[in-house]
Amino acid sequence: MAHYVFSSTPGNQDLYELGDLTTTPSSILAVQARMFARKTDSGARSGQVRVRSAATEVGGADTVLSTSYAWLSRVDVTNPNTGTAWTAAAVNALQIGPKVTA
Repeated sequence: MAHYVFSSTPGNQDLYELGDLTTTPSSILAVQARMFARKTDSGARSGQVRVRSAATEVGGADTVLSTSYAWLSRVDVTNPNTGTAWTAAAVNALQIGPKVTA
């Protein structure tokens, strides 16, 4: 079953909670957030992957979207809220989602 979210309004975004880790790892090397996106309207459209850790929200690179699906992603080696290594608790509280940037 596929789920979709869509908007053509710059600034619109959705953030989603993820399922908790099923085990507690001894260390977390990085967190990768990904989305599969395309534009469905006429004209230019850009988007990015957003990540929220506690009070800090950061975005990936603005990417010009085409009418074909493409992966957008960002990798965070450290927690953007603390600047330190990820903990299991921080990963479990993480939110990610898409944002229309233009």
